[in-house]
Amino acid sequence: MRIAEEGRQLIQNSRALNILVIEERVTAVERRLELIEGGESKTEFSFEERIDGNHKKLMEALHGMEDRMRAQILERLARVESKLQNVA
Repeated sequence: MRIAEEGRQLIQNSRALNILVIEERVTAVERRLELIEGGESKTEFSFEERIDGNHKKLMEALHGMEDRMRAQILERLARVESKLQNVA
């Protein structure tokens, strides 16, 4: 009986050790996931910031083009009106 009890004790100790090892590995994986998830949110945030910055630059460029085109059209219109006044 003593051998059987020692065998059971060895098996129980082995199981307990395996459970501890598994728990440590799960904890390590959970920590890595937390780091990755935290990194993703930072990445998403910086990605959104870049999109907003690019959108702002694009809108500024479009407004600049619109202003230049408006000025060119007004100049051409003034020349045409001047020519019409000279003809009339």
